[in-house]
This record gives sequence, structure tokens and C-alpha cells, in this order.
Amino acid sequence: MKLVKNNVEVKLLDKRYLIPSILAIGFVPLIMHEHTYRTHLENEDWFAVGNYTATDFFLFWKQWAVIILALVCLLLLLIRAKYYKEKLPWEKKAFIPLGIYCLFVFLSACFAKKPLFAWAGGYDMFQSALAILSYVVLFYYTYSCIKSMDHVLYLLRGAEIGVTIELLICFFQAIGHDPIATKVGKILVTNPSRWSNLDSLTLSPDVYGTIYNTDYLSMYLPIVVPIIVVLLVIEKQLWRKIYNACLLLLSLFVLVKGPGSAKMAIVAAVAIVFIICCTRDRRLLVSCVIMLACIVFAGASIIFGSSGYYKAKADQLWNGTALEDSDVPIKSVTTGDQAQGITVELKDGKAYRFTFSISDGKINDLTVYDTNGNPIALTESNPDNQTYVFADAENQAEGLYFYRDDTHGMPYLMLVKDGHSFPFVDSDLYGNGKKGYYLVSTAGRCVKLPQKNKGAVYEVFHNGFWSGRGPIYNRSLPLLKKNIIIGSGADNYIIVYPQRDYILDYYLNYGSNTLNVKPHSFYLQVWIQEGFIAFAAVMVFFFWYLCTVTKKYRKIIQDDPTRVIVFAIMIGVIGYLVAVIANDSTICTAPVFWTALGAGWGMNTLQKEEND
Repeated sequence: MKLVKNNVEVKLLDKRYLIPSILAIGFVPLIMHEHTYRTHLENEDWFAVGNYTATDFFLFWKQWAVIILALVCLLLLLIRAKYYKEKLPWEKKAFIPLGIYCLFVFLSACFAKKPLFAWAGGYDMFQSALAILSYVVLFYYTYSCIKSMDHVLYLLRGAEIGVTIELLICFFQAIGHDPIATKVGKILVTNPSRWSNLDSLTLSPDVYGTIYNTDYLSMYLPIVVPIIVVLLVIEKQLWRKIYNACLLLLSLFVLVKGPGSAKMAIVAAVAIVFIICCTRDRRLLVSCVIMLACIVFAGASIIFGSSGYYKAKADQLWNGTALEDSDVPIKSVTTGDQAQGITVELKDGKAYRFTFSISDGKINDLTVYDTNGNPIALTESNPDNQTYVFADAENQAEGLYFYRDDTHGMPYLMLVKDGHSFPFVDSDLYGNGKKGYYLVSTAGRCVKLPQKNKGAVYEVFHNGFWSGRGPIYNRSLPLLKKNIIIGSGADNYIIVYPQRDYILDYYLNYGSNTLNVKPHSFYLQVWIQEGFIAFAAVMVFFFWYLCTVTKKYRKIIQDDPTRVIVFAIMIGVIGYLVAVIANDSTICTAPVFWTALGAGWGMNTLQKEEND
């Protein structure tokens, strides 16, 4: 392929060099196969007893596919530079923040709390430092390969094949016929050792494709939907237009049936790009700004100027009053020796201390004391499971009672507060000779309370905020100041997050062992794992891209087909950056984003060369 530039025939890069980029966008998300691995968390008292291995279907093989693709890209770059003497492109100023980001990804992994996770990938994540650096390699490689419109179309058309397969899987999942849940589907994604018992494999009823869950799908759709739209607009052949029109309808169906956050991300991205478009007409831009200002002012007046419902909700959100007053009425629990007993302090200021013993599968000598140390009379309401309630009506009003539970092979004394149960034993579960009282955590381990290293909490968000992300955000925010220079390391969030808030864990999860392996926000994730400097650097890089695209847009003539592609990629990038406000970077979608971003940067370079 050749290009005439300034009356000189220039040989272009072979389009086939873009195959790694096509694979990153279209086919890496499709990788799904069983992998059993050691968790390396068996020594943590917040990790479930006996769960020394785990099984993954979506992450491990994707990670190594991305790393291998990145190595192939590096080899091809070396061949182009050394063998073909190609002068590789470089955005000197723009790529400085990207280089700083990569440096601190590397340094944070070197000094990680758990180096194995940082370099090889951690439990239920598998996004190691090598994977993150591979994203950047894919970005640069794609950027370096975009030399003409033909290159862009080759990339988009090639990736579209994989996108079609992914959307078809999502479509059938949406109508209740998950192809992965069929016998053939299960055989394809499992190891031969499981084939004799395929019925034991249960899959999510949600729309997840091969991208793990609906949250991850909400980051994938904002990128691929604009690609489909741009192909529909710029394709000349009728059959291609029909194909892309059908694919667009399919993607919209999946979008409607799929995650709500994906809809929000696309709408936000389109709105932002629309405002950017208006910059070509100052009067229209001013109108949009004035309208937006009016909406913001009106919303703020309603929320903060009212003494009613909306102001109360705002106070709950920002001041943590809902978390403080209603969600967790237990302020603290202290487990001592046999003489000290167990003390439960409530948020209303009352405190109860109780002692007991367990022998022959029975609860014995249960005695409860009030705040002043006086015994409180109890009534056995159910002898079968030894349920004890307060005899006094005033104490009964606290919603607190006790009963015996032996469903887990040994008897526990269950303390119940407002429908939430907390199991206690009077000796260690493992019979190692320790005496005293212990809480049995949701992980099945005996723990002493309070925990010295429970971690700080900023009571900013309600527990139910953004689908239950409130407690995670409240415990992630204090970690920011600890990771200013060097972060905790890739996939080390699970190690530094305060997993030991056992009381809250019981309240939120009703006894199920739920670990927080990620902060549910890409921006928190980068800051905590790679440090603030890395976070600031990558944000500057993203902002630089958006500013560059906006500047280039003003120079593109109205009927230039590249204009549509520039917008499509910009919408995809912005949509992803909006979606990851409440989602994490993951090996399932990050390669798609970074590769598309590389194509966007390549388009900018292409425009610059054509203008020259």
C-alpha cells in the first residue's frame, strides 16, 4: 500500500501489523477457560478456612494472553525499528506523564505488600503490574501502526468480528438461553476433569458475555457501541451497512437488557462530545453552558436550600448520618477472658456484658449485665435452641436476644441485634488451648475484638450508596494518604483494605464471607495500588488526549470521514472513563480501552501528518 504525499510516493506499513491490536479489542475479551490456583491467603484471619485454592474462568488466561500480545508487539516494534529502519512516532510531551505512570506501576510492584500478587496477579483479579504495563505497550503499538484511513478501517472491521461474537453471547443470555450454560459451552470452558460432572457448574443468570459480570460489561459496551456506529456511517457497501445496522440493533438490545451504568456512561459521553462539538459555534456553546449552569443551580437549590427530604438525603450521604444512626447500631464489641466476658456497646450509649460456657452441646451459665454492672433477668422462650430474651420490657425494646446454634458442627452462642446474628464461642475453634471468648468471623475463624488493625473509616457514604459501594469507599478513602509516593502494588488492594471490620461484615452480608478485592473505582484503584503520582500522571495523560482531540477537531473539514472516527473513539474513551468512576480496571476490558485509545492517538497523528 502506497500514499502520495507532496508528490512523493510513500510506502505505508502493512495493515497486517494491526493484527495484535485486533486481537486485543475483539478476541481477548472472548477468552474464557477454567483455571484452578492457590490463593496464597490461607494465613489471613479474614480469609475463609480451608479455601486454599480457587477456580477462575474469566481472568487468568486473559491476563497471560495480554502479556503475550504485548511481547509480540515489542518484538514487532524492534523489527520495524532495527530491520526496516522505521522511525517510530513519539509524542514527546504527551507521553511524559504516561512514562511516569509506568515508572510508578513498576516501583509500586517492586515494593508491594505482597510481591507475588503484584507481579503474577492476585486473588480474583489477575491484573498484575505486567498486565498494566502490557496495556501501555498495546496502546503505543496501536498508535504507531495507524498510518492511514485504511489502517483504521482494517482495525475496526477486524475487531468487529470478535465484538459480534461477544454481543451474540450477551443477546442469548439476555433472552434466557446462555450458550455457555449448555453442555457444549461447559465443555469448552472447563478442564476435562470436570466433564463427568458438568451439572455442578452453575453460571450467573445475568448478562455477562465472557466478561465476568454486568459491571465489567458496562465498561465494554461504551467502547464498542461507538465503533459499530462509526462503521455504519462510513461504510460504502450496502451489505456492510446492513450488517452494521443489525449489529447496532443487537448492541442496543444488550444495552437495554444489560447494566444501567453502561447506559449512563454512553449518555454522559455523548453529552460531553456534543458540548465539544458546540465549540465550533460560540453562540451554541454559550447557550449550552448557560443551560448546564441553570440545571446545576436549580439542583443545588433543591438539595441544599430545602429543609425537607432532599436535604436530609444529602446530609445522610455526605455526613454519614445514615451509617451512624441506623445501619449499624452496634458501636463496638470486646471479647475478653472468662472473667471479663463479652461487652457489646450500642450506638445509643447502652452497653451489655455477658458471660457463658458451653459443654455437652449446651449453653450454660448465661449471665447478662447492664451498663452499671447489674445482672439482667432472662427468660428462656424456646428450650429447643435455648433462646433467651430479656424479661424486662424496656430491655426487650433494644431488639437483642440470644440463642444456641449448632448447625456448623459445634455450638455457638448467637447474639441477635435487629435481626442480625453474631456467633461467639468460649474457646478456640481449633482446640489449641487458648481460653476466652471469641467471635467466629464470616470466614469461620475465631477472632478477638476489637481488632487493633481494623483500619480507619471515613463515614461519608451511606452503606447502600451506589449498590452497596458505600462501606468500601468509606474504608478506601483513608488509604489514599498512605499511598502518596509509592502505592501498595498491583492487585494488593485486598491486602491493604481493612478486611477485619467483622461486625459490619455480619450486618452487610448476613454471615456470608464476602471479601473486598477491589475498591469499585478505577481512580481509587490507581491511587491506592500505584500511588498518587501515578494517578496524577495518568489523569494528565487522559486529559491531554481529550484536549488534543478537541483541538484537532476544529481543524478537520466538515465532510472529512476521519471526523466521525475521531468522535466515535472519543465517545468510547469518555464513556469508559465515566463507567470506571464506579468500576475498576480489569483484564476483561482494559485491553480494549487502551488499544482503542491508541487508535485515537494514532488518528490525531494522522491528522497532523495530513495537515502538514
